[in-house]
Amino acid sequence: MFAVNGPSGPTSRHERRVKSDRQREEEEETRSRWAEKKREQFFREKRAQSEAAKPATDKNKTKEIPNESNIFKGCRVVFNGRTGKVSSYYLAKLVQKHGGNVASMLTATRVTHMVGSNLNGSKADKVIKVLTKVKFVSPEWILKSVKQKKRQPEHEYLVYKDKVSHGASSLQAAFSRTAPPKQ
Repeated sequence: MFAVNGPSGPTSRHERRVKSDRQREEEEETRSRWAEKKREQFFREKRAQSEAAKPATDKNKTKEIPNESNIFKGCRVVFNGRTGKVSSYYLAKLVQKHGGNVASMLTATRVTHMVGSNLNGSKADKVIKVLTKVKFVSPEWILKSVKQKKRQPEHEYLVYKDKVSHGASSLQAAFSRTAPPKQ
């Protein structure tokens, strides 16, 4: 009567040709090889990601920036707020090239200078209470020191020098709307 498999294939879902055991084994082998390749690729990518995330070891250590001078030797600088027209990345590289260290965050014992043109008042006030020896300087301090090849005195580049010297006991008082006490 009708052919189970016509010239264009089965005529309905139920009229499929029955596969031999050999054909089924070949398909299963193909599927398992494909799955194994996918697994291998997945784990290769994971290994590459984890190796990229590992810190540099002695063998593949990132190159340190050679010091051009020791202008900022003993200085540990952290950047806070805006740095004007010059990026903080560029300033950090300058500090490192000239013997200083750059901190990513403010720590109680190590930071010596905080650089920024407009520091957040409440944050700076908290820091002043805890860290009395940290100097709040403008980015020009770094630029002028490098330009003149000599570390410039910080007092010329202090961000809050006028406000604190007028008798303000804290930066909060310096930023308040009331006038500073007259002496």
